[in-house]
Amino acid sequence: YPPPSSKKKKKKKTALVLPENGMNEKQTYLDCIQNRLYASDYKENEGMEDSKTLLDCFKINTDGPVFLDPTMTYNYFGLISPSFIRDVQLEAKSALKCMHQHSNGTSNGGNPFKQLFLEHCRFWRRYDAFVRLDLNTINFPKSIGEDKISCLWGDDRHDVGDFDAISRGLVRVLRMALGNRVTAIRVLSNGNGEKFGTNISKEEKSSSIASKTIVDSDENISIPIAGSLKDQTSFRGYQHGKILSPVAKDKKQDSSIVVGVCLNPQTCQRLVDRGPPADDTDATASFISLWGKQRAQLRRFKDGAIVHAVVWNTVEHDSDEGYIQFSGDERNGAIVERIIRHIIKVHFNSDQDANSKRNAVQFSLRGMSSLIEAPAVSSSNDDVKKFNSIARHMDVMSAFDVLSIFLRKNSVSSAGSKLDSSPLGLPLAIDAVEGLSPCLRYSELFPPTPHPLLGGTNISDLKKVSGVAMGHPILLQIRFEGSNKWPTDLKAMGAAKCALLIQLAKGIEKMKELGSVNCSGFGGPINVNPTYIDLGFQGYSWRIMLRADQELKTLNSLREPTPEARTLRQTLTKQHIIRATHHSLIHAVHTQHPSAGAVVRLLRRWIAAHMLSGLIPVETVELIVASVFTAPAPLKAPSTISSGFTRALKLLSSHDWVREPLIVDPHGH
Repeated sequence: YPPPSSKKKKKKKTALVLPENGMNEKQTYLDCIQNRLYASDYKENEGMEDSKTLLDCFKINTDGPVFLDPTMTYNYFGLISPSFIRDVQLEAKSALKCMHQHSNGTSNGGNPFKQLFLEHCRFWRRYDAFVRLDLNTINFPKSIGEDKISCLWGDDRHDVGDFDAISRGLVRVLRMALGNRVTAIRVLSNGNGEKFGTNISKEEKSSSIASKTIVDSDENISIPIAGSLKDQTSFRGYQHGKILSPVAKDKKQDSSIVVGVCLNPQTCQRLVDRGPPADDTDATASFISLWGKQRAQLRRFKDGAIVHAVVWNTVEHDSDEGYIQFSGDERNGAIVERIIRHIIKVHFNSDQDANSKRNAVQFSLRGMSSLIEAPAVSSSNDDVKKFNSIARHMDVMSAFDVLSIFLRKNSVSSAGSKLDSSPLGLPLAIDAVEGLSPCLRYSELFPPTPHPLLGGTNISDLKKVSGVAMGHPILLQIRFEGSNKWPTDLKAMGAAKCALLIQLAKGIEKMKELGSVNCSGFGGPINVNPTYIDLGFQGYSWRIMLRADQELKTLNSLREPTPEARTLRQTLTKQHIIRATHHSLIHAVHTQHPSAGAVVRLLRRWIAAHMLSGLIPVETVELIVASVFTAPAPLKAPSTISSGFTRALKLLSSHDWVREPLIVDPHGH
């Protein structure tokens, strides 16, 4: 955090010079007259500047990219913003990665030519979050005093105009504050989706924002030539007392600015911003000027260092009236949103307008989380049970782990005893317990809450915000260890499976009667069916199926199977093998991408709102979302719920479902 006014600590960037004919780059700028004049002036005023050559002067004092003509008097990239160049670099890296993956055979079945040249990537697919600001609520910094925030922007107002000064300042200050939490920050001027078709009239096109082109406006110097325009003040972004966008013509949109943000999923959830060492007074002063004295406080860390730091684990008490925090909003970039809200309030909004509902700064489309999450803060009722879908899913998974350990542990006989003397009385030991339910992979629309009649705690005195106390049983399957005791006849195998399920139910009931401590979580009746049993454990309803690999081997070895055998083989393969593979795949995707589970639940709500729930299975929805997150080329994977949801809708609307199958391959095989 170098001081804003310091030029000595500015990092030099790479600069290019267009070579003259017959010369290389070095010979060109050594032979340049402007460079010689600058060198002679530098010798006369030695020690005044750090830049010994004219090229070094451009590197230090130019914020944007530098590409000079042979005379070193004109910068070809002078009107290009640094954020645009950063975006170009990211896109170039993504293109190289796409081509290298295809050449190595590790691409997800995508065509690199199609991904690089035929895919139309609109802005709403490129960025993870958007922030809309009212230009009329932004105040330029006036002065620097002892109790004032240092001026980090606005010093170029008279050179480039109000609008460009604001857009420059937004990108500059937000990038300083967010750091590596984001990969790209861009100011967007207009545009709202795909371009309209040609069958729309010119009047409709001119009145619609969607037909306008998005123009990069941050750090884009837009000073007209003297006398070329009659009203130069409007071109500079100021007209009739209001700050306007120079490229916007719609009256409803001319006083707002939209910032697109790409999140870094590895670092966007970092809670602490640690300041510089305490002995570096200049850097510490710059750190405090960026975050403000109320936010940047002295803290002691585990390594013994006492430095200024900023913590983002809670929302500010003086937040806007229109802002609602949802449970689990960290998956939707909540930390980045809090930082942006704080920076806008400290550096761009006045104190008297910062908390008004009109000036509420928040991510666009974040309200969609209300369809699957409840507000995390309740000021009226303290006894309201806060609902967090991640916590509910983790409770179900914790109960599953306990049940899995119980079944595997009590199916093994004690050392030195007979084989059938296990606590559950099973002749074979349970080798694995596998989950198959959406509750066990963060995809359940409304995760169940523990019921007191099924072994859960009493929740009658609490009010539920969301979630269901009763729902579909949580499906899982058990596999026994390999043995040659299985019969060879298919009907006998089915009877043996049913007998094992009956013995499992009897063993649990017997352990409950003996007062075993391990059975304290069981509650309610145990119902046995020919292919599964239903029981209650730790407040949840479980359905346990039995997978017999010997039965599948016998069915696959039949040379001329009967129609009944074919149907049975397809049913068992789907229930035991395909479901287990699908579960492990989706669980891995949701573990790698925390927002994927919420996108699945939101897409299920959208499908239900259009009365399509009975037509599209949950597994299909999960595979569509998995394709969005694991095969995002030519873009990166989405990092927020809103971005993932819009991309899933885009895939549903644009994929050729009749002629081309959707292949989901997260591992790139």
